Amino acid sequence: MVRRFVAGAGLAALLIPAALGAGTAGASPPNPVDRFQETPRTGVISPKVLPVGADPSSRVKVMVQLTQPSVAEVTADRGVLSRGQQKKIERDLLRQQTGVVAAAKAKGGTVLAQTQYALNAVKIEIARKDIASLAQQPGVKAVLPVATYELDNATAVPFMGVPQVWQDTGFTGAKVKVAIIDTGIDYTHADFGGPGTVAAFEAADATDTTPANPDLFGPDAPRVKGGFDFVGDDYDASEAGSTPMPDPNPLDCNGHGTHVAGSAAGGGVNADGTSYTGPYDATVAGTDFQIGPGVAPQADLYALRVFGCAGSTDVTVEAIDWAVENGMDVINMSLGSPYGLKDDATALASSNAAAAGVVVVASAGNSGPNPPQPLLVRRSRRGRRRRSSGGHGLDRDLPGRRDPSVRHGEHPGDLRERRHPARRRQAHRGRPEGQSSDHRERGARVLEGGVHLQRHRRGPQPARGQAQPRSR
Repeated sequence: MVRRFVAGAGLAALLIPAALGAGTAGASPPNPVDRFQETPRTGVISPKVLPVGADPSSRVKVMVQLTQPSVAEVTADRGVLSRGQQKKIERDLLRQQTGVVAAAKAKGGTVLAQTQYALNAVKIEIARKDIASLAQQPGVKAVLPVATYELDNATAVPFMGVPQVWQDTGFTGAKVKVAIIDTGIDYTHADFGGPGTVAAFEAADATDTTPANPDLFGPDAPRVKGGFDFVGDDYDASEAGSTPMPDPNPLDCNGHGTHVAGSAAGGGVNADGTSYTGPYDATVAGTDFQIGPGVAPQADLYALRVFGCAGSTDVTVEAIDWAVENGMDVINMSLGSPYGLKDDATALASSNAAAAGVVVVASAGNSGPNPPQPLLVRRSRRGRRRRSSGGHGLDRDLPGRRDPSVRHGEHPGDLRERRHPARRRQAHRGRPEGQSSDHRERGARVLEGGVHLQRHRRGPQPARGQAQPRSR
């Protein structure tokens, strides 16, 4: 009985397709393409457009590192060097770099910078296909990526209990040299002992490519003791063909660097708009300010401008090199990239500077809590150095370096302000009060020559597009 049932089922399975086929014999299945209307050809599609990473003739920026140690590395190994010893090392490294410079020029490359203090390297723009030949030059240690950075910043001074530290220790940052690698500093601002007027800023802005007024900027100025503009107003590393135009006057036309400098070492601005000059102790907490003092209100500030009025930068190594050469105690970089490597040129230069005794502080966590994190180096008063893992962002395929396989994305921050007189006046007067930051906050205590980093909880989240807070 079971066998007859199975046989019957099998026969039915054979007959059903036959019956269905009999009803559609000779008919072709419908072609889905027939649903589309054909459009006549009106042009030619070229397959010759290549992504930048796949085009061997595309020009890229690299940092060619050489084998001899930089001044910072020698300092870390031997201890403090005299100025004469530093200059001798500088001359030796320049001689070693001549071969790479000549090879790059022979291949049609452009030498953008040479550094000897934080990193023994030559910055070159060259066709991608010629990078391998640079790596084979005598004395070359590695070909390093040149990352592009965006601005980062958050304020935390009100939550750090700094006035009590001033009261208990007497340390207010006096005689500590702090280099702010950023968009420059508005040295006319009352927060740094300047007049604090729009007229004073506009007068400085009118001559912002010539040496600044020595009463406001330089060794005899109240707070901003020096610095350099590495790029000029119009530079943006993200724009093809944009070229740095250095000058001796690092006046801020964006506002970010002024904000950062104020958070780190601003003296404070009284309710009437004049500069606050002290005392710096526990009584500060009850004082009525337009802008409260920064963490180290008596530190000496140095403005190293690496950003134009808007956009990004790739000139950080040159600024770190300047800071090491000129004896800075602290380097502050409130900038970053979402992804990258721990061994790009900026990361290595930062590590070398820290090994030589410079405190290097970089923003972290602005693109989220996930690794990789930006490089962050600190030295405690006992001299121990600590460095987080991670690095800065880039997408370069260079000899001896792993390909991160990650496209460099734009920073999600809201500080890409276009140059405009109204923006400049706002930068001069300070950021709007009462607005919260959407960045994770890190404060830096610059006391007795050391920096202590402190993480704070994230505050209320503002709507996208709000400016950074100017209040501290």
